[in-house]
Amino acid sequence: MATKKLFLENYLFRGGHAAKVRELLKEVDKETSAKLFNSAIELFMISAVIGCINNKRSIPEISNDTFNIFAEQFSNHGATLRYLLKLVLLVSDSKDLNNIDRINRAFREIENEDNVNLFEEYVLGGLEEIHSHFFEGNKRLFYDDFYSALKIFVSDYNKLENDNLDEFDDDELLEDILRN
Repeated sequence: MATKKLFLENYLFRGGHAAKVRELLKEVDKETSAKLFNSAIELFMISAVIGCINNKRSIPEISNDTFNIFAEQFSNHGATLRYLLKLVLLVSDSKDLNNIDRINRAFREIENEDNVNLFEEYVLGGLEEIHSHFFEGNKRLFYDDFYSALKIFVSDYNKLENDNLDEFDDDELLEDILRN
């Protein structure tokens, strides 16, 4: 990603990351065609946020096993992606940067190779975090298990956002999310 023009070219997940993307994009219920994520670009964006929140980073792998996000998908979500990049650069764990340096990095030096690499590492770390929540340990194979895991996942991040929030308990909304 670092040698490419930011969000203007195809992006390749490689190796284990490609396998994780495929697994997260597959149907979790044949009867309803429910999926956790409808597209790789959605997963890419959510992964950046989850990686940053958890300060989880991962290095890109070198492999012939790939999963491609086409440049058109990036262009359709360009404003959101640039916002996420700036957010990650502002709040990422960089102890050696003061606030002014963080602001400069996020707004003046946005396409710097180090910044792009950092963002990619958070995307891949977030991908690993999401995948481990839904697939590692006891493999969840049934719709109800995915539903329960999604409910826990959303609840965990609601608690991070505001400790005063009640537990996420809107079953109907979660079913709609899984069905769409």
